Amino acid sequence: MPTWTSINADTFKDFQIAFNRYMEYFVSHLSSKNVKRLDTNETEIKSKDGTTYINGPLLEMRDAALTMRLRQGYDKTTGKFVYQLFDESGDITIDLDSNGEATFKGNIETLKNAFVGNDLYLGSTGSVTKALRFRSSTKDIVFRGYVDNGVANIGIGLLDKTDASNAAMDSMNGNMFIYGSMVLMSGGTSNNGNLIVDGKFGCNGANAQESYSVNGEAAEDLAEVTELVNQLRQALINNGVCA
Repeated sequence: MPTWTSINADTFKDFQIAFNRYMEYFVSHLSSKNVKRLDTNETEIKSKDGTTYINGPLLEMRDAALTMRLRQGYDKTTGKFVYQLFDESGDITIDLDSNGEATFKGNIETLKNAFVGNDLYLGSTGSVTKALRFRSSTKDIVFRGYVDNGVANIGIGLLDKTDASNAAMDSMNGNMFIYGSMVLMSGGTSNNGNLIVDGKFGCNGANAQESYSVNGEAAEDLAEVTELVNQLRQALINNGVCA
């Protein structure tokens, strides 16, 4: 090997070329054998095609079009640890943070029974009414609950059919609609429950009626009995029980 006192320009050029080749090989063949630690708070790690990027405690991954598809780690902007997935348009589809807050863009399908430990709240934003719906194995809606203009509504039956009679029960704007028979149960015995109507009552298409006034005293002669019977008859007609 030449000494520094005898080295000339050509020798130095050859040495520089050899050294550059060695460094190129060394850098392109980094492994646990020759690199023991990289401090990410001082070193940015980025793939040659730009799809993977590590900066401090944050990992970002992009697709071939360099659209963001994954972010996870500590977000210095929000001060929270995050896990975010993006679709091919770059819109967030899953957003989790260290406070336990989660946002999902698509459907959530559980492969076993799911348990909600506390209350489940459904909110409404914009003009779209949010609802809790349960579907059958054939994807028909068999239960629905939602709030519209401050009024709670529920429905039971095949609620997504065009024929309303497929539903067993539905309510809109505070009005309850029963399609078919309603059996009241008490202690497991059919037709042995209590039905309390807090307000007006009507059936068989009749308008809901308030209580009908009859004679306050017991009838004592035929004329009073006749009048009482006619009052009772009119009350039953008004409520739709009789025609």
